[in-house]
Order: sequence, then structure tokens, then C-alpha cells
Amino acid sequence: DVYKRQVSRTTLREQDTYDMAAVRVRILDEYGSPAPYAQLPVTFRLEGAAELGGPEVTTAEGGMTGTYVRTTGQTGTAVLTVTTSQTEAMRIAFTVGRKPER
Repeated sequence: DVYKRQVSRTTLREQDTYDMAAVRVRILDEYGSPAPYAQLPVTFRLEGAAELGGPEVTTAEGGMTGTYVRTTGQTGTAVLTVTTSQTEAMRIAFTVGRKPER
């Protein structure tokens, strides 16, 4: 693994307003240790029933970066793809639904 990811949740449920998940990414070296020297652009691409709550491209600082995924009123699935020029792509799947009306 060249990434360590932390996702607050992968199931999003919209009701009166949007729902959001935080995605944190840490770049690791070839030994699986954090790579604090990794200062490189990271691209986030989201497809499906959600949208990014941040920029599509950020710079990893100290080997870490992140973004947010938010609902848009649609239901279904969404896939976040995280890439850099020096690592393999990482994909995170989300399930997007609506909370039942009370």
C-alpha cells in the first residue's frame, strides 16, 4: 500500500440538508512508513451520486492531505479515486441514500 486512508464513513444519508464524509490520505513509502517528505500534487476524482467538497487537486504537505465528499440529492453509489504521479490509484466506494421521512 502506498496510501493510508481514513474515511469518516462510506454511507451517506441526506435528509433536510446534505451529508458529508471526511477523507484523509497519508502517503507511505515503500516500507509502509509515513513519507513526511512527500510534497506532491494529489488529484481527487469523484464519479456518481456525490460531489467533492474541496478542490480536485491539492498538495500533500508532510505526506498528508484530504478532501470531503458530500451528497447532492441523488441516491446510488459514488467512487472517489485518489491519484498522484508517483503512486497507484486508490478507490473508495460510497453508498448514497436518503433518510426516511418521519
